[in-house]
Amino acid sequence: MIELTIGIPTANRPEKIKACLDSVIKHVSIPYRIIVVDSSEKAMRLDGNYVNDLQIIYPEMMLSPSHARKVISDNLITEFLLYLDDDMIVTANSVENLLNFLKKNCDADIVGAAVNEYGYWRDIGFSFILGECNGEKIIEKKFISKEWLDSRGFSSFKVDLITQPPFLMRSKIFEKVSFDPNYKWAKEIYDFFYACYLQNIHSYVIPDAIFKHYPTSYSSKSFKHDKKNHNRKGHQLFTHKWGIRIQNPAQENLIKLLLNEYLYRRKKKIRIKKKKLLDAI
Repeated sequence: MIELTIGIPTANRPEKIKACLDSVIKHVSIPYRIIVVDSSEKAMRLDGNYVNDLQIIYPEMMLSPSHARKVISDNLITEFLLYLDDDMIVTANSVENLLNFLKKNCDADIVGAAVNEYGYWRDIGFSFILGECNGEKIIEKKFISKEWLDSRGFSSFKVDLITQPPFLMRSKIFEKVSFDPNYKWAKEIYDFFYACYLQNIHSYVIPDAIFKHYPTSYSSKSFKHDKKNHNRKGHQLFTHKWGIRIQNPAQENLIKLLLNEYLYRRKKKIRIKKKKLLDAI
């Protein structure tokens, strides 16, 4: 009996989704089915026969990741769901480690993993800090890093928000929460896990389940990802929906975030220069 669905949104990144699926085929040993919500233009769509047990949903227009994730959860027939992004790579035993954790820990509803981007570790999760400032309700997040968990010897850690996919969850949580399709390209994960927080849905992270991430922005002839503008709109929607304002991270966390962003951009420039040099040879 298949108890796991792997859900992946994609749009106009055929090489990324193929690499992701190839890693699933290579490294996931337990039975699974796959749902891909493919918002690509027709020429870039994934072939429905690319892997076994694959269901592809082709929406009429490009869907945001949040909307695509809701479509995936609406089509679930298994007990567990693993969300991946199409620019992620599964490594050996990572999915099995996540599933085993949920099966062994009945109080856990969602579990996340460590994500490595070009040699450095993304923050693995966050704890919410809630309060008021001048009569206004605010929410802030405190960063939890893989390095800190490793240094303290944690094999798992309870968090309020998992930074990004992968998240493996019990399908029954969708009786209480769902991804909000009104979010476009920012803050949808914040919204989802705040809803989980309010519903007492418990999230954990385990640092020994490792995935690789090679981030690439969505784009098409009619769409260009505008990080600053989409982030602002996400903030506004969150505040309007929940009556609470997202506050920027504490200064020490913000410095770490900016440093990671700088290192990522620098490594990306070095890779581009190296490719140009190799192409010129």
